[in-house]
Amino acid sequence: QWLKEMAMGFAVPKEIVLGYGAYEKEKGFLNKLIRFDAFMIAVNYLSGAIKGNAYMGVGRNLAYTRELFYKEKGFSNHYHINSGDDDLFVNQAASKENTNICIDKNAITYSLAKKTFRDWRLQKVRHLTTSPLYSPSSKTKLAFSYFSQYYFYFSLFALAITLKTLLLIPIILVLKMIFQLIFLNKASKKLNEKDLLFGSVIYELILLFIYPIFHIAKMFNKPNKWTN
Repeated sequence: QWLKEMAMGFAVPKEIVLGYGAYEKEKGFLNKLIRFDAFMIAVNYLSGAIKGNAYMGVGRNLAYTRELFYKEKGFSNHYHINSGDDDLFVNQAASKENTNICIDKNAITYSLAKKTFRDWRLQKVRHLTTSPLYSPSSKTKLAFSYFSQYYFYFSLFALAITLKTLLLIPIILVLKMIFQLIFLNKASKKLNEKDLLFGSVIYELILLFIYPIFHIAKMFNKPNKWTN
């Protein structure tokens, strides 16, 4: 049913349809962490598309018209990289008018997640090498999103100066957890990831710790280049 559901998204004037590329549910904490990472990335780019600010898609679940592909000269602007051309094509070609989303459960695709942290790190580093090639507006929005997450937790340290403000920390954290559960509840049901909901705060904290490691690793990463 995937083809049927995605095709329904091409109502005129839509030329791009973004879907959710999930990972198979397996045992283990790493699997949940990888799935939550993919889930939150999807929540961001799908909600961005709904608001008319589509900025990316994942090749695991993505569709676009042949006419748009040729009009944008395909992947010609990204021949120099060996990963992320589908993602960058959406960043280049998507607009408020031409992009739609499809989150029907029959249209969700499932891929196998990495089994080890090392393999996942290498995958994430490869994906991160495409981020500098986003449009300036997309990079600004993503940077602000990450900055706000880190700023929230770092600002809690300022409250630990005195005993009076220290007592505010658990209250603020509980409120954050409540609002996060409320906002992610509908998305987790729509994207069939309900088992990730109640651990979302823990997963978020771990990812905020891990992501700087990925970015540092990216600085030393020398991706293979295409050769003739």
